[in-house]
Amino acid sequence: MSKWLVIFGAGGHGKVVAEAAQLSGFDVLAFVDQSPDRCGERLLGIPVVGDERDLESFDKRGTR
Repeated sequence: MSKWLVIFGAGGHGKVVAEAAQLSGFDVLAFVDQSPDRCGERLLGIPVVGDERDLESFDKRGTR
């Protein structure tokens, strides 16, 4: 079973969390951020897919 994450926060701390998670064997699927303006950006090659309102749209596989 793969381990995956969606990280809330696409700033500096989110970047560090993503790097640590990847080094620990997690697949970081996406970032969500408090600011809807960040949607469509990429951080470490990982997409920012929405804001906190979008968190509920992810199912157990990490898809919408």
